[in-house]
Amino acid sequence: QGSKGRFNVEYSARLFTEKVLNHLEVLNREEYLALKDSFAASTNASKKNKAKSMLDYGADTDWFDEILQKPFGHSHHLSLDGGIENTSYRISFDYSDQDGILLNSHGQELRVISNLQQSALNDRLKFNIQLGMTDDKSNPVDYNAVRQTLARNPTYPVLNPDGSYFEVKDWEYEN
Repeated sequence: QGSKGRFNVEYSARLFTEKVLNHLEVLNREEYLALKDSFAASTNASKKNKAKSMLDYGADTDWFDEILQKPFGHSHHLSLDGGIENTSYRISFDYSDQDGILLNSHGQELRVISNLQQSALNDRLKFNIQLGMTDDKSNPVDYNAVRQTLARNPTYPVLNPDGSYFEVKDWEYEN
């Protein structure tokens, strides 16, 4: 809250980034094909059957690398406060803009808070008015993308030779 006869301005800013500390390990192409060979050589009928469905599409894709980005973010805080006689005020503005660690995840927020205080009857009666507003725009994390990185065949390419995204009809979540 502001004080009588003073006008104050405060500003702060912050820049930041994030990184994945514990990257989940998934099979690469070589490990996938070795697993397929071990299933094919097994005496277990269900493993032999599974080996037949483990197709090699020729790529060596780390699906976690494909869904991660190096995010950047910044936040700003501005506040103004002051007062006269029996009235004091404060208004603050906070803005943040942040990319998420996964591709296409992003958040942006603007928050404004104001406070007006009026004293009367030798400070025995106080009126306080507070108003706030938040505008939050975000594109949240798609956790299905994480799920697919755990199950996707590492031999699938990301793109077709013509630059379009590779799609396959033999997709199995229980792969």
